[in-house]
Amino acid sequence: MRLGKEQGVILITTLWILMILSVIALGFSIELQLEARMSRTQLDTHQAYYLARAGVIRTLVELKNDAILDHRTRNAIYDAPGDCWANNEETEKIYKDIPLGEGTYTVVIQDELGKMNINKATVKMFEGLFQALDYKEDDAKYFATAIVDYRDGDSDYNQDSSYTEEEFYYGSKDTTLAKEHFKNEDFVSPVELLNVPGFKPEMLYEPRGIYGNPDLKVSLIDLLTVEGDGMTNVNTAPLPVLTAMILSMVDEDVENAISIAQNLNDRILGSDGEPGTSDDKPFTNAGEVATELGPINPLLGARLSRTVRTDSNLFRIQSTGQIGKAKTTVEALVKREWVVTLLTSEEMEMMENQFKGAKEGVRVQILKWQEF
Repeated sequence: MRLGKEQGVILITTLWILMILSVIALGFSIELQLEARMSRTQLDTHQAYYLARAGVIRTLVELKNDAILDHRTRNAIYDAPGDCWANNEETEKIYKDIPLGEGTYTVVIQDELGKMNINKATVKMFEGLFQALDYKEDDAKYFATAIVDYRDGDSDYNQDSSYTEEEFYYGSKDTTLAKEHFKNEDFVSPVELLNVPGFKPEMLYEPRGIYGNPDLKVSLIDLLTVEGDGMTNVNTAPLPVLTAMILSMVDEDVENAISIAQNLNDRILGSDGEPGTSDDKPFTNAGEVATELGPINPLLGARLSRTVRTDSNLFRIQSTGQIGKAKTTVEALVKREWVVTLLTSEEMEMMENQFKGAKEGVRVQILKWQEF
């Protein structure tokens, strides 16, 4: 009887030991699986990063190709939505979900000079931009004034010099606090608008319908830049930016300004509204803008032609690499320029002076780089 009890205890103990070992083995197995998944995710993320970089490199090639084609085949140099560097139906095959290795990359490129420069824009331009995005007139005026007050070097409230910025925006009589709230210097990024009194993240990032075109939505962040000299490429400027420029120059209501901007856009993209098709007619020089608007509003045409350009040398490239569920996005601000270099005497001798002492080419520099 005693032997039977001892055998029962041994059996139970053995079963417990087996169960404990099974739990430990299961724990090790789960841990190994998690480590394997983490390693795979890290590897995929690393590969996605290089896929994103590949997208940037491909876009640099297209920017160079475009400049070479411009100089060899066009009488005037201009940049438009139908060019080989831009996102359009023709370039989807080189920019959208492009397979490479085990993953893909997708590129979105923007002409940085088609945007509104927030360090150069006036109160009237900002007010026009907010009105074009269907803000109420009072709100448009408030935010336009607040942005310029935040940026400019004085402490006056732009709508009424009897107020200081501090008094108006914060109801405080202690104007020594102005430096705490107002930068009084140029913005270094459109994201800095979030420091402006009353500005909220959704105003900057959430897509908003255009006045009279609620289905045509755009995010404010995609319309703004701190780059360039304030001259806007009329060929690539979005509808709200063109509208803002028009409203800042002539006494028009928003509806008429949108209509004029749409007419300019229709000429650039053609009757089908699609870039890169045979009916496109982009502006080749600023003088053509005055000619186009002359029959409608000669004063506006003359003023607008002095503040626009038709080419660009600054572009923002956003490239996203994806492999499996891993995604990595990189963003590059690049400068493109056509350069002429004098040949050395040795180079001239080698080339038998066929280039008359000079060689030409395209140089593309990465000015800023971000990883997300």
